[in-house]
Amino acid sequence: MPGRIMMEPGASGSVDLKKDKSHAQAESRGDPSVDSTSYGSRDTPASDHPQHKANGNGLPTTNGSMPLTNGDHAVSPSDVANMASPPPLDQSWRTTDVNKSMGKLMDRVAQRCYLDLQATLSEMSKISAPAGASAQANGVSPGAVQLDESEVSKSKKRKLLEFANDQRDRFTKTLVLADWTKNADEMARIIDINVWQRKQDLGSKAAAFELADIKHSLTHLKMPAPNIEGAMELLATGRADWVPDPGYIAPERLTSKQLLKTLRDMNVALATRLNLDEELPPDMSDFTIANGRATFQVPGEFEVDLTIADEDPSTPFYFIDIRFLFTPCSDLLPEIVRPRLEASVNIELANKGLKGCYDFLHNFVLTHKINVLRAQAGDMIRNGKWFDCIKVELLRRTLTVSYWNGVLGQKSWIVVAVVSGRQAKTPRRKLQPRLRVQWYCDGLAQDEQETADFQLVDLDLERCIMSVISKHSFRKLESAKAGIEALTPSPRALTAEILSAQSDGSRIPALELSLPGMRKPLNIRIEPVTGQYSISPVNATTLFWQTRLNHVQNVQVPQELASMAAKSMQVKVNDQAQSCGWSKFNAILDSVELPPGTYHRSHFKLKDWNSGWGLTATFGTGGEQWSICRVQHRPATAPNGPSVNAIVTLQEVIGHGAVARTLAETSESSLKRIERLAVAEIFHWTLASEFEMGHIPYKMAGRGAPADHGSPEIGPSAIIFTKFSRLVGIAPNAASKPWASEVVRLAFFGIDRKKKTDDGDAYVKLVLKLTLNQGKLPELRQMLSTSSDQDIRVNSTGGLALRFWSPFGAPLVEQIRIRLKNLEKLDRHLATLKQCGFTHQRASLNSIVIRYGAADEYTAALRFAEDGSLPVLLELMPDSNPHHRIGTLLERSLNNKAPSAFSSFVASLQLTLPLLQTIDRLEESHGGLKFFTLNARAPTVFIITYGMLRPACKFELIARSKWREGKSEVRWLLQEAKSQTQPIAEVLATALKELWKSGDSRWTALGNSIVAPADTIAAALEKLDEVVRKTESSSQPEQQQTDDAPAAHDPASGQAPASTKSNGGNRPAQPGQQPKKSQHNEVIELD
Repeated sequence: MPGRIMMEPGASGSVDLKKDKSHAQAESRGDPSVDSTSYGSRDTPASDHPQHKANGNGLPTTNGSMPLTNGDHAVSPSDVANMASPPPLDQSWRTTDVNKSMGKLMDRVAQRCYLDLQATLSEMSKISAPAGASAQANGVSPGAVQLDESEVSKSKKRKLLEFANDQRDRFTKTLVLADWTKNADEMARIIDINVWQRKQDLGSKAAAFELADIKHSLTHLKMPAPNIEGAMELLATGRADWVPDPGYIAPERLTSKQLLKTLRDMNVALATRLNLDEELPPDMSDFTIANGRATFQVPGEFEVDLTIADEDPSTPFYFIDIRFLFTPCSDLLPEIVRPRLEASVNIELANKGLKGCYDFLHNFVLTHKINVLRAQAGDMIRNGKWFDCIKVELLRRTLTVSYWNGVLGQKSWIVVAVVSGRQAKTPRRKLQPRLRVQWYCDGLAQDEQETADFQLVDLDLERCIMSVISKHSFRKLESAKAGIEALTPSPRALTAEILSAQSDGSRIPALELSLPGMRKPLNIRIEPVTGQYSISPVNATTLFWQTRLNHVQNVQVPQELASMAAKSMQVKVNDQAQSCGWSKFNAILDSVELPPGTYHRSHFKLKDWNSGWGLTATFGTGGEQWSICRVQHRPATAPNGPSVNAIVTLQEVIGHGAVARTLAETSESSLKRIERLAVAEIFHWTLASEFEMGHIPYKMAGRGAPADHGSPEIGPSAIIFTKFSRLVGIAPNAASKPWASEVVRLAFFGIDRKKKTDDGDAYVKLVLKLTLNQGKLPELRQMLSTSSDQDIRVNSTGGLALRFWSPFGAPLVEQIRIRLKNLEKLDRHLATLKQCGFTHQRASLNSIVIRYGAADEYTAALRFAEDGSLPVLLELMPDSNPHHRIGTLLERSLNNKAPSAFSSFVASLQLTLPLLQTIDRLEESHGGLKFFTLNARAPTVFIITYGMLRPACKFELIARSKWREGKSEVRWLLQEAKSQTQPIAEVLATALKELWKSGDSRWTALGNSIVAPADTIAAALEKLDEVVRKTESSSQPEQQQTDDAPAAHDPASGQAPASTKSNGGNRPAQPGQQPKKSQHNEVIELD
């Protein structure tokens, strides 16, 4: 058998066969290693057949000549040798990623085998024998040979065999591939040829496609060749020789009489049939017969002409024409529609009669109406007005038009659909379909009565949408109005009213908001096309809220509109406040409640106000409300952070309602009135708080807003009544009677901007009125009756008015007490002056100018602090006033806290005046020589030192009082100073003894001193000076030796030598005054 493998008997080993058949190829090539006797059949060797023999040059031979049908195919060897070599083949595929090497493939196979072996062994290890199974070695029981019945062992073997089988197949395939790799070059060349062949095939197909595309594109470049001459002949003559004649026989034309008779017969036949034989549908009962046709009219839908061709009632009607009875519609049907409509109507007439004709045309008209509305919707969108605002969807015979597509929230739409007409409560009978317009507002279906006004005869989709939009807008504005009316507080100052206007033939409503003081109310509309809110007048505030209402999801419209109205008022008031010079500041609220319904607030710092006070304006549904506020400046909580203003108290300004009504008219003047009301409220609040803390009864008068009197500085009158005894702190059971009646009236007159504190704050002006009791404060009455002081006035009946100023916002009760006590003190001061024989040049609560001396040539001006505190300033005039020597001591005694300080001061003036005048005369008598010095330890204690003597001599001059006959008498005691440490000269000592013992009517000699009254102390001093001078003349030679030496200061005396004399002792000169030069050579210096 050919192809059978034969083996020689007795041959050792196996035949060396190769899977790639390379042994056969080696044999054919004459490989000597291959035995030629091992292949083929010995009986019929292939080499014995002549057709298998080859010529010497390798060309095959044939058994005879073969016929050549397609030309001469004989190619000689020389031609083959001369043929051109084939083109180079594309071998780029060899470098691609898909071409892998055989070594890598074998590595992957070996790696895969190793991983699969591990996985198989892991799975086998997980298969465990059930509990109680007997142990077997390799699945065989010891001592017996039997089959393996263990399921565990079988499973493991099955796993191992499956692994071996899979790997065997994989390695077998790898072996086959490895054998084929020996012919890798031939296989690669075959692949090269295949790639080249595929490219040639794809190129030929692409060329064919391009040729076809070019041919198709060239059809537009062909020039048409119409038969112009034939067309002109046919159009001009109506016939043409080249047109074939069909050979039709034209019917004979009817005459007019024949035509009239035919039409009459047809009318009679139609009338007879319609009245007697036909059962007319209820909707086609309205018909007319004329001109051989019956015209059926269905209101609002169509008018159809029908006729018959025979008098037989069984024959059908035929359709002639139709006209639509709604607008807009065309008078003529399109040519493409009429034939189909006529055919369809005739079919219905033939099958179902007039009832079927009506049903068909009725549905046709309903569908046509839907299409007309759909076309109108498309026109609305194309015109641009409703672009991107409505969305149109047509599904079967249901037209859905959604509007306000850009509005957030639930959508709204209308549905125009053909419905069956059947209702839930009607009996089950066939009803005619109809058009129904359904409105869905915010996703909820509305009652059909809402769309009952929609015209189904005069179709206008835009008018229908505008009608629905108007109702929708009205609902939204009505809901906003109801929400505003439900806001707190009640009653509200914010008013809302819905207005209507005509726009595009539909009612477009508007919501009008107004607050007291608005120049123009806010008008809120809803744009009918877009559904967006539109607010006028247009400004930054309304634009902000308009954007918020249109672009914020789930916004609360009533609250936002109320907030917008309040913000509009706030902006207006802020602008007005800025023009008035008010400065706005930010602050937090510290346990302070704002008025109900407040949405916005502004805090203002007014000009000349204390930094602890401010004015707060709140804006909300309650309108514009003004309050005074206490402000605390708190340091920053964070490092390098800003400080914080905190509102700790808030008090409404009484009477702001009357001002709010005029805000829109006089902006600046209205704010000025509010400022005056606020200042008055601060006055009331501050004073009432102090009265309540001090348990002082009080009563407030009505706080209105009187006229401005043409001056913004004059505030409204604010009056408080209280009790005098409780105000000044007099006990009810006190023995002494108060010097004024119980009723005290305190009136407030606003801010006085002419006076400023050191911090730049203004003062407020107040007027206190009371009535003096009979016989009380007589000196004050007498002084005020002739005084020109405008701050204190008294009338003949004892009525006293006191005008004073207080820093803005400062406590008032203590100031009032101080001023009332100062009134009483001023009366005592005047009485003291009168008692001492002094007069006053002018007197007030702040100052007293005292005149004294023989001819009232000297003055002492006392200036008191406004709060009654110390120190009291003393100014002595003129420069020749002797009291300049002890001015500092006098001022110190005046500032003593003892009640009798003023009396002591006045007594010191009276007591020391003769003494100091004598000292001045003695100094002048010495010709300017520093013969002696006067040192004052107190207004009643003086040390006279004669420093020109050696040793120096000192004398004490002390004022002592003594009661005599019920009166206190003050006398001067003149004696040697106890601080005299060195004995005086013998001559002077002898002279002094004579002086101390010599009597005189002007003084009394006590043996070691002299006592003299105040008016005669001058004589005693002159006598002493005379004695010392005489002693000094006798010792002149000794003193001349020491003239050049400065006077030694006696440390034991404790006195400092005098240097200069100044106004008021050592007190510095007052601002604005030049230091006054002394006219004396010696001045007093205080210890």
